[in-house]
Amino acid sequence: MFTKVIAIGSALLAVTVTYALFRRKRVSPILLHELADRYSEGSDKVILDEMERGELTFISGRLIFDYVLDSRKIAVKTEFYFQNIKGEWIKKMHEEVLSSRVLTKEAISELADVQRVVFEIEAPKKTAPIVAY
Repeated sequence: MFTKVIAIGSALLAVTVTYALFRRKRVSPILLHELADRYSEGSDKVILDEMERGELTFISGRLIFDYVLDSRKIAVKTEFYFQNIKGEWIKKMHEEVLSSRVLTKEAISELADVQRVVFEIEAPKKTAPIVAY
């Protein structure tokens, strides 16, 4: 049972800005797993930001691609599941709709066939800071 659901706005800016590139015609269509990879950096940022505050522990997450029938659109949802220091569950999420032009024809066909593809979001691997001398 979740006690709180919070929509993320500016915290997912890194994710949304990445996809602004697809609005330009210069960017070539990509495969679905490549689109998922593009969300990885923004997802890692959201998770690390929450964990660095020391109030939440990341438990799991999902990246969901849904094919929107008759619209040539793809609904994208990121869900992040955390627990706070009291053990309460907190779900943070972001939703947006992309043009199917971001994907190759093969990727669109595959997504249309199954209607939904879900990727698990794993905790980011923290790297040590680079120290310059």
